[in-house]
Amino acid sequence: MKPKDYRARLSADEFDSIPGDEEYPIDGYYETLIEGNTKFQGIWEQFQRGYEDIRLIRQLTKGQQLLILLGVFDGQVANGGITQFFWNYPEYFFEVRDAIERLGDVKVLKNYEKALEALVGRQDRWLELRKEWVESCENPCWETFQQTHELLDVGWFDEAYFDACRYNEKEEWVKLKQGLRFPFLKELAAYVKSHRAEFIEG
Repeated sequence: MKPKDYRARLSADEFDSIPGDEEYPIDGYYETLIEGNTKFQGIWEQFQRGYEDIRLIRQLTKGQQLLILLGVFDGQVANGGITQFFWNYPEYFFEVRDAIERLGDVKVLKNYEKALEALVGRQDRWLELRKEWVESCENPCWETFQQTHELLDVGWFDEAYFDACRYNEKEEWVKLKQGLRFPFLKELAAYVKSHRAEFIEG
């Protein structure tokens, strides 16, 4: 049986006109090709996490897999650090590692593997904490999640991932260090742009 084609119904011209954003390189692609993809409408009835469900992601094209996996990864890290990503998407651990490798970002891959090693090294306690949290789903105890920050001690990943900025003596917001995030997202946007057939029918 032929697998279902979940590529967006867009023409080549429509794909090429997806707006780019220097500050948020993948946002336009994600909004149009994933969130706005009509083929994903009603997908939550079949897949609990919708288009973020790992079972569905494994059925998608390589490009769609990259965009969703790495888009979710970046969104989680931006919201609460890599500790939050690990907590909320444990089924993504190794899929994201492979997606980063496929994209070819050696620096992010090296840091991600190091953070993953920290988790694997403390997985027994981490799993206990997550089990406590899942079992108290009606009244989640966020202290269990907070304990994972201390348990994993991977704040260094977030420091490397994000730019370091502060106000100078003139009260101007200045960048002290370029983080890994922006080049990483630019690479992902460039991949999407150059692999159109993996995202659209047209």
